[in-house]
Amino acid sequence: MKKLTTGELAEIFAISKYKIRHYIDKKLLTPSQNQQNGYYLFDETDIYKLYQIIMFRNIGYSIETIKQLLAGSAILDSLKTAEQQLQTQIDELTVIKKNVHDIIQAQQTYKLNEIIFLEKDTRFFKKAPVEIITDQEIDLLKATRLGFSQLDKISYVRPNHNSFIPCFTSTKEEHDYLFETGIYACKSFIVENEQALTKEMEYFLADSLLHTLSPSAKILLYENVACALAYNDVTVYSVEVKL
Repeated sequence: MKKLTTGELAEIFAISKYKIRHYIDKKLLTPSQNQQNGYYLFDETDIYKLYQIIMFRNIGYSIETIKQLLAGSAILDSLKTAEQQLQTQIDELTVIKKNVHDIIQAQQTYKLNEIIFLEKDTRFFKKAPVEIITDQEIDLLKATRLGFSQLDKISYVRPNHNSFIPCFTSTKEEHDYLFETGIYACKSFIVENEQALTKEMEYFLADSLLHTLSPSAKILLYENVACALAYNDVTVYSVEVKL
């Protein structure tokens, strides 16, 4: 194989000549030199070595760690470890991406201070355990300590004319309350305190768009975390009722 110059090698790998020289200075690459002009010349072994260096740098390894790997015989073991670490990062980034998507989707779906009509799938809710309830609200610290991790899934259900009951999302087998598939009237609003929340609920139920609503209709209220996260220093609640 014809030996390559620094410029030719840089072109093949789409990196700068300075980066290649940096790897030479750090003793990661040890190409031969033209005795007449001092130019570095790279053979097939150097090409594979550079491929390894770039791969390890992309993984996130330091120059010193790469130097140790290239001088030893544990490259495969290191790659297996890297694969596991990368998968963990991918899983974490997938969750983050979903959270970002949910926030964007919430902005596109829920319009503040406006009643919209959405088709919802069947949902199940279970009363929150009494030991995590304080003043008719879920105590987040107590809930966390007892293993309730989905704190953004807290909802409040008002069955018939009763007061709102703190609940968590649940399953068909364990639920206390069922919201069936259908069209729901939904409204989202920013609230600063409990009095403001009460007033917004009154406005919602008195809206002319809901004039056919039964006074005993079951109501779902929840803090719309995904919607609130797109704003600064606000709390957004959403209320839903099946038509």
